[in-house]
Amino acid sequence: MLRAVALALLAVLVAGCSNPAASGRHTRTPDPSTSQRWAFSDGSVTSYEYATAIHRFVSCVRAAGYKVGTLHRSPVDGLTLIYDIAPSGPPARYNARTEACSRRHLSLIEPRYVESHRQTMNATLRRAVSRCLRRRGLHPNTSAHSFSEFLAASTKVEQKNALLNCVGRHTQRLFPDLPDYVPIRG
Repeated sequence: MLRAVALALLAVLVAGCSNPAASGRHTRTPDPSTSQRWAFSDGSVTSYEYATAIHRFVSCVRAAGYKVGTLHRSPVDGLTLIYDIAPSGPPARYNARTEACSRRHLSLIEPRYVESHRQTMNATLRRAVSRCLRRRGLHPNTSAHSFSEFLAASTKVEQKNALLNCVGRHTQRLFPDLPDYVPIRG
């Protein structure tokens, strides 16, 4: 159930980047390019700006009536702040409210921040992923420090699937207190 909710949140965040007019929906949510402009004024998103955006998003979601769990830094990239949101009430209302908060505060800032900073996988997770890949008969990049670096060494679909499986499984095993959804960007 929680995994389905996490996937629904991902869909909401992705949908937050779409054009509502093109989909035929009408919304009062500010255009993210306008409402998030403050974080892009100097051409980059700093860790302070990202943390501010996350806290604004969380405050917005809480003001909409939903509980938000503790923030954790992702061990997969060392950058993304992750959390659980406890949905309640009709799914359409939950989706609309969390999407509005994302569009207002976070949808453009988070990917820009994560993509423009060096991602570093937690060392314990990195070693577990390397062992997992070797057990599957693969030869991981032993100097890889991020998911992207592991991914660059994976040339076949089967290798990429094995990498995703190893990262997902060992993230859950090593960090059981994390939220159900941990984004993996490559």
